[in-house]
Amino acid sequence: MNGSTVLLPCTYSSCIGIKNLYFNWHYNDNGTMFKLCEAEIPMEGVEPRVNVYHERVEFVGSSKSNNISILLWNITFEDQGDYICFARNPKEKNRNHSATFTLIVVDQSHGVRDRESTQKPPVCRQSGLAQYRAKAEVIINRAVPS
Repeated sequence: MNGSTVLLPCTYSSCIGIKNLYFNWHYNDNGTMFKLCEAEIPMEGVEPRVNVYHERVEFVGSSKSNNISILLWNITFEDQGDYICFARNPKEKNRNHSATFTLIVVDQSHGVRDRESTQKPPVCRQSGLAQYRAKAEVIINRAVPS
């Protein structure tokens, strides 16, 4: 429905722990990247001070649960596209990790399409955070002119 909210989940794990783990969320608008939020988690269990750069984005994660998820509020057709969760842990020799979510916004009059997800759960490996892709679908009611 118009004005829907969608959760974009992202979690991290590391077999060797974290220190100054940097993360951010970006939106890819046809090749132009827009930063939605970013923060650094100084150590395990310490909540980050998150800088949010978009008025309809809310950070809902918690370092206590290794969660760096965001909510997107009041979804519109213009919000369709790729959202990238990025993390870098200096304890893993600054190796980069990311997860990409493709948000598909559909008109309610066209019905609900297949909601198949390609998301794979993160796995704790020596290399650090797992990489995966997922699809999310939101249905919006288009206003019908009277």
